[in-house]
Amino acid sequence: MQTLRFYLDILRQLPTILRRTVLGYITVLTFIGSIIGYFGIKQGKPLVSWWENLSPWWGAVVPVLAVGATLLLIAVHERFQEIEREQDELGRQRNALEDELTKRENRELEARERWRVEDALDKYLGEMKEWVLDEENPLVTLTHDHPRRKIARTRTLWIVKRLDSQQKRDILMFLYEHGLVKKNGLQIVGLKDVDFSRADLTRLKLWEINLDGVNLSEANLSHTQLCAGHGHSASMQEAVAKGSSDLLADSIIPDRPSSLSGTDLSGAVLRRARLGDCNLVSANFDGADLTEADLRGAHLQIARNLTQEQIESAFGSSGGQEYMPNTLLPDYLTAPEAWKKLLSQRIEERDLVGDG
Repeated sequence: MQTLRFYLDILRQLPTILRRTVLGYITVLTFIGSIIGYFGIKQGKPLVSWWENLSPWWGAVVPVLAVGATLLLIAVHERFQEIEREQDELGRQRNALEDELTKRENRELEARERWRVEDALDKYLGEMKEWVLDEENPLVTLTHDHPRRKIARTRTLWIVKRLDSQQKRDILMFLYEHGLVKKNGLQIVGLKDVDFSRADLTRLKLWEINLDGVNLSEANLSHTQLCAGHGHSASMQEAVAKGSSDLLADSIIPDRPSSLSGTDLSGAVLRRARLGDCNLVSANFDGADLTEADLRGAHLQIARNLTQEQIESAFGSSGGQEYMPNTLLPDYLTAPEAWKKLLSQRIEERDLVGDG
């Protein structure tokens, strides 16, 4: 049955083949040759000598049969090509279906993984809240070697590296707001080597936080305050008397600074972050964006991979500015000349450049 269908398909293609220009010409010429051959033999004038003893009908039929056989072979060949194209199309459809199934499976796996992470995060936060609010043995009062504190750090290390940028932000704020990662006093949950890379920490107020040895690579800390500030009375009175909001920036002296000693800040975005008086000794600044970061009074001794270009783009202090300690730089860097200016002057210059 399949063989019959195959040949029927071939016969259906013959009209299409005959309509083609080249094959049409061949067919017409063949029929003309057949007629000539027929009458040539009939009149004793065959086109080829060995046609002399043939019937006139054979002289006409042989070319037609030859052309017919040729057309049949072409039709068979084209049918095979069509079958190959159909198989290729089926192959493409099968591959597309397999790709779609693979993508769907991946989405399902990702969804299940997100659910597992969210479930683990809920359990972590729930347990940590219980420990923090434990009336008999709250977490903040436990000794350094207490098993519960070790468990808290281990679970924090495990959970944070599985979180996305927003979840990392939420968990850091949870730890900070519950007094578990403060710089002064006994640090309850040590964050050394905890993976907060690519975390979204923009515009947070993280005063006196201990981020020593934390992985903050490629994290976004734009406009984040890692220190507080108090106003110098004389300078503030002058600013108020002159009615200048910019001068108020000069009267704010950094206090309650955070510690980021040995912190990995490679690739981090610190645009307009406040880092005044912060401990940044041995911090890694490879590729960090320090554009207009406030580094006045910051401790940057033996900072790693800090470049002259980076500090040129930041705000710092140098030259004995009134009310403001100098920014401490590594020996291989030079404080920019602009750091001798007050912050209000730098802001004014920046705004003038922006308006221009």
